[in-house]
Amino acid sequence: MPTALAAESIIKQFMAEVGLDSKRFCAIVGVNILNQSRLSLAFGDIKPLDQNQATAALRTISQLKDLIALCEPLPISLKDPALVRRLLSAQAAGKLFIDVKILEEDWAATEE
Repeated sequence: MPTALAAESIIKQFMAEVGLDSKRFCAIVGVNILNQSRLSLAFGDIKPLDQNQATAALRTISQLKDLIALCEPLPISLKDPALVRRLLSAQAAGKLFIDVKILEEDWAATEE
């Protein structure tokens, strides 16, 4: 019986953590690299991702995690794939700057 490979498991877990559906995830990776049907086959243990697809998906996850960390403590929405791709491109080019400042004592004093 086939089992989910590491890449498929990592992708599925990341998508669940950030609330991202497969259609948007594939659009962010690039549908010419990974489409929704192909990802569905991989998630169903029918046909694993090929090396290029797995590498591109895992690289994208790493970039998205970096983007999310860069924006903390502000939440970032990944619902608009075109916008996310532009942000990732700007980040890769070193042209994305996010500067949020609040003094620690002020942050601690604010209500949740």
